[in-house]
Amino acid sequence: MSKLDRLQRLDLLDGSPLVATPPAAPIPLQLPRGPVDWNGRTKQRWWTQFSESPWHLPASGAESLRATIGNRWGLAADSVALANCQAGAWSAVLTAWGWQHPLLYPVPTNPLYAQVARALEIQAIAVMTGADFSFPLGQVIAAARAHQAGVVALSNPAEPSGGLITRDEILTLARETEALVVVDERLAIWSGFSVADAIPEVENLVVIQGLGAETGAAAFEASWILGCPRVVAVCGRVPGANGLNLPAELAVRWVLEETDELGYDFRAMCQARETIRAALSQLDGVVSWPSAAPYLLVGTTLPGDELAAALLKHGIATQTFARPPLRNCIRVFVGSEQENQAFIAAMTQTFKRF
Repeated sequence: MSKLDRLQRLDLLDGSPLVATPPAAPIPLQLPRGPVDWNGRTKQRWWTQFSESPWHLPASGAESLRATIGNRWGLAADSVALANCQAGAWSAVLTAWGWQHPLLYPVPTNPLYAQVARALEIQAIAVMTGADFSFPLGQVIAAARAHQAGVVALSNPAEPSGGLITRDEILTLARETEALVVVDERLAIWSGFSVADAIPEVENLVVIQGLGAETGAAAFEASWILGCPRVVAVCGRVPGANGLNLPAELAVRWVLEETDELGYDFRAMCQARETIRAALSQLDGVVSWPSAAPYLLVGTTLPGDELAAALLKHGIATQTFARPPLRNCIRVFVGSEQENQAFIAAMTQTFKRF
């Protein structure tokens, strides 16, 4: 018997993952990727600013950065807390505000929410979405009341379907429950939709945002929490939610202030996503759901792992799912024009044979 046996948290090892890890492939459409990498000139300018900052002192621009982030949504600096990663932001919210009551979330969704709750020994309660992955507002409200939920976690756009929960649905949920309604908007740059501006009027509304692959700066993993000052003040006292390291701080400032320099064209990428969806709609036995995210959830008459294996023969990796109701689904991220066309061609060839 190992010395570690009595110390191990078995519940953190239990259960199969929501998303199966696919093998490496020349066309990795299972991965979120930035539209473009930062160009050499941009990287050099960022590096110059980084190298001229004092490394022997803690990052000192957190207050001004919180003001910059808050200003985008009409919020003061005291409505913003900074976290070094997405999991850190969720851990801060659940540690500060969810420790006495269950976490509630619609499924399927990002498995991170339940994983963080489990690590903090907070009960996690799932509410199934509709057959079309629509948001079950009535059921979520009823469940939040019945279980006295402390936090309701929402992904918007939803994972993995890419669907949007409307502003009215989110605000109704906040009004009709006593829970803290936390909306994960890390992909909101794709949808152009946020409820952060409603925070001054809704004290139990919290929004989590951050740098993802779509900004070309996912490696920094910076996140921030937006909420009323009372909520944010407590979140900011949780270790890991009271500032960023210097490289991440500079990266966030750069992305927020130098968007034109980075040259992203999200409209073109959304058009590419819709081109893929239109092509899939022509195939028998294939359905894809409307998406406001950089990916499509694709359902077929084949088991997801079987379809993924067929696509892998064409050098294309996609995400598959280990749990119902997604076993006949794959998720595919928008790639380059050549990668997208290769995926469409592979899907067309695959479903001509079935």
